[in-house]
Amino acid sequence: MKITYYNSAEYHKTTTETVQVILGVLDPDEITDDDRESLRDGTLMPMCNFADAKGVWHAVPWQFVIEIDE
Repeated sequence: MKITYYNSAEYHKTTTETVQVILGVLDPDEITDDDRESLRDGTLMPMCNFADAKGVWHAVPWQFVIEIDE
């Protein structure tokens, strides 16, 4: 699977990486009321988590993700 994302909030340069797994959403029973409030007010940002080909884990804001291709 490949993921393409912007490298920064400037939305100019991009990176495409081959990944084995993408994690990004907690199960509803794992989200606390404090988490929900933080998501609503913007202090908590949902992240797309994945390991690159070398096994290094990355966390990228979902709004930076351009495409996920299988």
